[in-house]
Amino acid sequence: MKTQTKTFRYLLMITLTAIIGCGEPFEPNADANFLVPKVIPHGNEKYLTTKSDYIFDQSKLHTFELKIPGSALNELDKDPSAEKYVAGMLIFEGDTLSPIGVRYKGSIGAWVGCLSGDNIFDPSGFKICTKLSMKIKMGSGQKFFKLKKLQFHSQNQDPSQMHERLAYWLFREMGLPAPRSVHARLVINDQYRGVFALTEQVDKSFVKESYKDADGNLYKGVWPLRREGGYSGSKWATHSG
Repeated sequence: MKTQTKTFRYLLMITLTAIIGCGEPFEPNADANFLVPKVIPHGNEKYLTTKSDYIFDQSKLHTFELKIPGSALNELDKDPSAEKYVAGMLIFEGDTLSPIGVRYKGSIGAWVGCLSGDNIFDPSGFKICTKLSMKIKMGSGQKFFKLKKLQFHSQNQDPSQMHERLAYWLFREMGLPAPRSVHARLVINDQYRGVFALTEQVDKSFVKESYKDADGNLYKGVWPLRREGGYSGSKWATHSG
């Protein structure tokens, strides 16, 4: 009972932080450009020696900082639904990973009210929201707390900023495999962008974390399907061991 009460109080605190953090006005990107450097780790960095449980700790609110050249960030903002990667830097607790790939991500629901295009079923246009979901992929041969990718979900359609985290937490508490999800603060080019849901990518790392037997197939589905073929939305996955 004490553990449940402690968890509830912590989630309430995160909710208040999220609501406060969502109201900051969007500001145009700075024009400053820089060459994304190649940073070679020493080998003893925490992100190399520690498991992913560290960043998915339910009792912590981590801050992640991205540095993206101004011209590259402007390209992302011009057409977020293109979901194209640009090179950037990830700074976390004093350690820098560079280069990394950065892009916006989302399905139809994620773009509603956040792109300038007027057809919600065919997302297009430039970014008009303070927050958009983002995906980060590590460089070749690089891992971050045993992970290859990070997902930051904006939760723009959820005023509570709690649905995603609570749902995945509930599934895991019932013993059902589900992505780990926590809240995280995101700073881009020295501008605080708010609180996001840092939700685990469903991939080989997820399979190893969630199943005793990591062999077998990982099946991914897509939704929604386009009438002319292909898909325009999210992927879901399941594992068969």
